[in-house]
Amino acid sequence: MKGECEYKAKAFDEALPNLKIVAEAGQNEYTERAAIRVARIYYTKKDYKNALPYYAILNKSASTKENTIESLVGMMRCNYFETNFQEAKKYAIEILPLSNIPKDVLVETNMYLGRIAMMDKNWRTAQFHFNYVLKENKAALGAEAMYSKAEIQYNMVKKDSCKTTIFKLNDDFPSYEYWVVKGFILLSDVYRDEKDYFQARATLQSIIEGSEIAELLAIARKKLDEINELEKTGNEVKQGDEE
Repeated sequence: MKGECEYKAKAFDEALPNLKIVAEAGQNEYTERAAIRVARIYYTKKDYKNALPYYAILNKSASTKENTIESLVGMMRCNYFETNFQEAKKYAIEILPLSNIPKDVLVETNMYLGRIAMMDKNWRTAQFHFNYVLKENKAALGAEAMYSKAEIQYNMVKKDSCKTTIFKLNDDFPSYEYWVVKGFILLSDVYRDEKDYFQARATLQSIIEGSEIAELLAIARKKLDEINELEKTGNEVKQGDEE
C-alpha cells in the first residue's frame, strides 16, 4: 500500500491522501491501520479538527483494546483542544471505567474532567478529580491540581483552607513556578478580602520583584494597583468620618 510505505518512510504529508482514501473506504482489513495513521499525523500537526473523524473511524474499527483506548483518548484530547468541552467530557467518562488503563492516561483524563467541572462551577466534582491527580502525579499536572484545589476553596469561601493549600503548593511543587506564583496571587486575593492590605501588597510586591513570568507579572501589577486604590479610598473614608 503506497500510503503505508510513505508513512514508514516518514513522508507523512505524501502518505496522507492515500491513507485517507483507505480509511474512508468502509470497513476492510486496512481500515484500522489507515485510520490510526491519519489520526496521528493530524494530531502531531495539532490539526485536531481533522484528526477527530479518523479517531472516530479508529474507534469503530479497533480490533485491540490498545487501539480502542487510543481512539477514546484522541477524541477526548481533540475535543478539549477544540473547546468542545462536553464532547471531551463524554469520552473521558468512557475511559475511566476501562480496565488496565495506563496510569498517565488516567491522570490526564481526571485532569480534563476536573478542568471541565471547574468551568461548570461544579466545585466538588472538580475537587474529586484533582485529588486523584494529586495522588498520582508529583509533576506539572500535580502542581496545577493543587492550585486548582486552592481556587476551589477560595470560590467556596473556605479562605483558611485556601491559604493552607497555597502554602502546601509552594512546599510540594517549588519547581513549578507558574503555579506557585499563581497561588500567591490568589493568596493576595484572600488578604484583600480580609482587608489585610499590608499582607496583600507585600505578597504582590514579592511576586513583582522575584518573578519573570510576564503574564503573571501583569496580573500582579494590576492587583497591586487595585489594592493601593482600595487602601486610598478606605483612608479617605476614615478621614471623612473623623472630620
